[in-house]
Amino acid sequence: MKYPLTFLFAALLSGICVAGSPSSKDSTQYLFGGNIHVSGGGGFMLQLGNLALENGLVTGTGGGGGIIFDDRLLLGGYGMGLSTNAHRTLQVNDSLALAARLSFGHGGFWFQYSLGPERAIHPVINMQLGWGGATWKFDGADRDQGNKYPQDISDLVMVITPSVGIEFNIKPWFRPNVYIGYRYVDGLELQDVPSDGLNGFFGGLSLLFGGFGNC
Repeated sequence: MKYPLTFLFAALLSGICVAGSPSSKDSTQYLFGGNIHVSGGGGFMLQLGNLALENGLVTGTGGGGGIIFDDRLLLGGYGMGLSTNAHRTLQVNDSLALAARLSFGHGGFWFQYSLGPERAIHPVINMQLGWGGATWKFDGADRDQGNKYPQDISDLVMVITPSVGIEFNIKPWFRPNVYIGYRYVDGLELQDVPSDGLNGFFGGLSLLFGGFGNC
C-alpha cells in the first residue's frame, strides 16, 4: 500500500465520533459553544484526468482523513500518487541517452466543506494544498544491458488542487462523493518537462468512512 500511514490515520479518526460529541449533561464551557458535533473520517480517493505533458488520461490513487466539525468542515491530510504515460529517452551526458518514465506524487493538507450536509445529496467544496516530487526513473532495460545507471532525476514541487462536487449520504458512517477539479503544480524544473507539464483537469471519486450525522 502506497500510503499506509494515511489510511491508519483515517481509521483512527473514524472512531472519535461519540467521544468528541458533547452530551446534554456536559457543564464544561467551550469557546465555540457546546453544540458543535466533532467526529472524524477518511478513506480512499481515485482520480482520472489529464496532464499537459501528455495526451490521454492518467489515473491517481490515494487517501486521506481528518477531523470533521459539525458535519460540514473537514480538516486533515491526504496523499496522492499519479500514474503517467510519459516515457522519454533522456540525454544523460554527451555520450549516453537512457529510457526513462515519469513518476509523480504529492501530499499535504486537505480542507473540505459540505453545503447542507443534512440533505441526502448536497454539494461539497475541496481544497488540497501539498508538496511532492516529480521524478524521471530510468528504465531497467538499460541497466540489464550494462549501461552506466545514473541516479533518478527529481524535482520538488508545490501542488494546489481545488475541486467541487456532489456528496451522498448513504449511511451515518459512509459518504461517497464525486467531484471535478484542477491540479496546479508550481516550481517545476525538470528535464524535458515544461513548467506547466503536470497541470491538468480531473474528475474524482472519494469513499469517505467515519462519524457523520447522528452517529
